[in-house]
Parts: sequence; C-alpha cells; structure tokens
Amino acid sequence: MINRRRDYFINKISPILPEELEMIMPDGGFFLSFRLKDEILERFPDFGKKLSESFISNSIYIPVLSEQFIRVPICGLREELLDLVADKIVKHSQEILHKVGV
Repeated sequence: MINRRRDYFINKISPILPEELEMIMPDGGFFLSFRLKDEILERFPDFGKKLSESFISNSIYIPVLSEQFIRVPICGLREELLDLVADKIVKHSQEILHKVGV
C-alpha cells in the first residue's frame, strides 16, 4: 500500500512541482521528501521557515525540516489527501516566492 501511495503521489506532484523544489527519490519508507534548492536558499534563506509558517497557519501538516527539506507522510494519506497535499505544496511555495519576488 505504501508503494502504491508513493507512486500515486509522485505521479501527481511531478508535473506541477515548482522548480525551486527537488524531489528526493525514495528508497522505501513512510515519507517522501523534497529539498529546497540551494539557489533559492542563497537568495532567500528564510524560505523554509516562511513555507513552514504558511503551512501551519493554514492548518496543513507538512513538516519542513532544517529549513531545507519538506517531508510528506505518504503512509497515512488516502489518494484524495495526497492530491490535496501536492496542491498545497505548490500553492504555498508559489505564494511565498511571489511575495519575495523570486
């Protein structure tokens, strides 16, 4: 089931993933991770913090670790929720980048 959810999420988010995020291809496990690209962090070092604050203020549980990685707990999310998570990652990333003019 985890592999099916992981593959579903990868297929959903890959075509819409903002170029500022890099998907870390999973080798198993319960999470799928994304890395904020160095170019963004160099220009806007608070991007991870702002993204995390945006998620939290909108009651979205998508952890941002070390202000550089986003971890999605794919193991416990149905496909409908994985769709929502993918859309929220894209929406909030783009909103923050737009605000800072990146």
